Amino acid sequence: MKKLLFVLLVVFLSGVNSFSQSNELKGVIIDKETQQPLFSANVTLSEPQLFTTSDKKGKFEFKNLTDGNFTLIISYVGYHTEKIKVNFNENSKQEIIIEMSPTSISLGEVTVSSSKTEKLIKDVPIPIEVVSQDKILQKFAISTSDILTDEAGVSVAKDGTWGSHVNIRGMKRDNIVILVDGNRVETATNIAAGLSLVDLNDIKRIEIVKGGNSSLYGTGATGGVVIIFTSSYNYQDSFKFNGSLTSGYSSVNDLKSGNISLNASSSKWYFGLSGSMREAKNTRTPDGILENSQFSDNNISGKFGYKPFDNHEVILSYQNFHANDVGIPGASVFAPSASARYPTEDRQLYSFEYKIGNLSNLLSNISVKLFHQYIGRNVEILPNANVIMNPKADHYIYGSQIQSNWILSKNNFLIFGLDAWQREYDGIRLRTIKANGNVTAELPIPNATFRSIGLYAQDELTFEDAGLRFLVGGRFDLINVKNEEALNPLYTITGGVKNDNPPGQAVLYEANNVSDHSFSGNIGLIYSITKNLSASFNASHSFRSPGLEERFQYIQLGGYTYWGNPNLEPEIGNSFDFGLKFNADDFYFAGNVFTNYFTNLVVDQFNAVENNYYKTNIGKARLYGFDLSLEYSPVRKLVLYSNAALVIGEDTYNNKYLPEIAPFNTRLGVKINSLEYVNFDISSTIFAAQNKVSDGELTTPGYAVLNFYLSSKVFDFNFADLQLFAGVENIFDRSYRNHLSTFRGIIKSEPGRNVFVKMKIGF
Repeated sequence: MKKLLFVLLVVFLSGVNSFSQSNELKGVIIDKETQQPLFSANVTLSEPQLFTTSDKKGKFEFKNLTDGNFTLIISYVGYHTEKIKVNFNENSKQEIIIEMSPTSISLGEVTVSSSKTEKLIKDVPIPIEVVSQDKILQKFAISTSDILTDEAGVSVAKDGTWGSHVNIRGMKRDNIVILVDGNRVETATNIAAGLSLVDLNDIKRIEIVKGGNSSLYGTGATGGVVIIFTSSYNYQDSFKFNGSLTSGYSSVNDLKSGNISLNASSSKWYFGLSGSMREAKNTRTPDGILENSQFSDNNISGKFGYKPFDNHEVILSYQNFHANDVGIPGASVFAPSASARYPTEDRQLYSFEYKIGNLSNLLSNISVKLFHQYIGRNVEILPNANVIMNPKADHYIYGSQIQSNWILSKNNFLIFGLDAWQREYDGIRLRTIKANGNVTAELPIPNATFRSIGLYAQDELTFEDAGLRFLVGGRFDLINVKNEEALNPLYTITGGVKNDNPPGQAVLYEANNVSDHSFSGNIGLIYSITKNLSASFNASHSFRSPGLEERFQYIQLGGYTYWGNPNLEPEIGNSFDFGLKFNADDFYFAGNVFTNYFTNLVVDQFNAVENNYYKTNIGKARLYGFDLSLEYSPVRKLVLYSNAALVIGEDTYNNKYLPEIAPFNTRLGVKINSLEYVNFDISSTIFAAQNKVSDGELTTPGYAVLNFYLSSKVFDFNFADLQLFAGVENIFDRSYRNHLSTFRGIIKSEPGRNVFVKMKIGF
């Protein structure tokens, strides 16, 4: 692998000037009504698939373009998408002004890159939801999961106020791949918090791919993919320095937060630096204080971009997230009287990427990425007054990716790539008796590695005359799982003396080395029935090799014991999705119906005789349902919006319902932009009762919660600009339970009325 990367880098560098061209395109993007520049508009040059964003003056630039005819696509939330035909001959230099018209309807006008190319969401056959940076600012959230839960088909599951994860169309966190700037976040325990380890202030956009899409993202993506894009920066004609200050407060947990972001740039380089801090007390619910729900965290991140040559770019990224004294209020999952917290939780990411664009008329661009990520987890559990338990683990993830984009013809675009990643686990659990200080050391999971190497390709064909776009992708993976021998107990310390061979020591898991190989694939198409109406179909075959926690888990903390299973078979999924999209100036609708069939789905199975849970494969399972989103603007500056989702999960082998399935839910809202300086958003979140539950799972009554959000326009004071945000969530202080958060009896009441304010100052 290292030799392959080295050879490719040499090839890249040797071809620096091989495809030099002299065509240039410059432009300025402005609001048609106000004539003000639009900052951070998405600009895509089709066919060569080049992408950039506009700077604060609305400017953008493409250099060294090949000859030919191209389509320039400009999209910006709140504006109609513009498509402009451009033609280049040798030494052509063009400058254009793009005037964009405001629109109240925005859902179909969002640019996404989940298919690893830049496309408008209305032109993508795969079901995708998008969360913009504006939405993150406008709403209150503690973690990334809280932001995602407003999207159709996505539900949040909480193991505490801070620790949470998402459920996509009924599929749990083990079936969902999380990527931060293309880098996998690999960590799992019985208490989840993977999506809590990303700074919300550092996020530019989040894309949620729904359904099995292993062909692009590899093992684990049988249920979906969450792709987090952090802040990006622009190159400038001359040296520029910008920054922002963001602060906020929320009443429900006395949360105080602050962030400072600085960036500098020139024509050849940019550098961005961001730092955040948060601190929160226990959360208030309508039923009283949720004890042990406090937390504090901070983050430092940096990104550096450099253009050594035309169309060449180097990007270095660093992220360092640290949390301490994070309460886990649902410790009753361990024992009825238990309490638990994270004394510390850490995530560090180092990433290197080299990109070369516009290589030739055939090879559009090529990129190489390397990354290293560390996640450290340290838990303190008090199952009773006499014992302290400290499970702790270090998770190391190494990854690389090589991807090339090819223009086989005007209407045929191919992606071809190779990616590899490895997760290394090193953990221990210490059980200390308070009275005498004696210690018993155990291995909840043996030291182990999980390695995956995959080769993937995706071909996209466009038949413009027929109004048809066709997409087919495939992937082959080699997976290896290796673990050391696990002894239980590992050692004891009695009276200060360590004993590596204590009485009763036995082999918990034998050393082993197993390999899997798999093929994944998907076929998607989108057909334009009329100018505004299109139909899509997507079918996928997905694969998931069970993770380390599923294979080797041993959790015994005073309550139930959770056991892994080294003999688990890989999950196989076959997903089918049919969708309709209607996109007009005053109305947008996207609806999908889906059916997912699974073989060997991994679940926790309760053994009533032993009063324990065991990981096992279900022979056959099916999940089916629908989700939809719509926006309607009866008059300008007024938008009615809604989304809805229903999932039914069935264990068809045992004729039972699957666990952790969210009930039918819908959101109804209205956005009002009628005032000159203020935007209003009033919405209601409604969940039906969930009575279709698995063995041992609680039923959940239905509920409705009303929320109100306010955001100001950007006030420009020449030397700085100011934007304000405020809101009230759960206005009527309604007591309710989230079904996914009560699966293990963890959180019985969600937060009460919450008043929050935010302020962002840019300079």
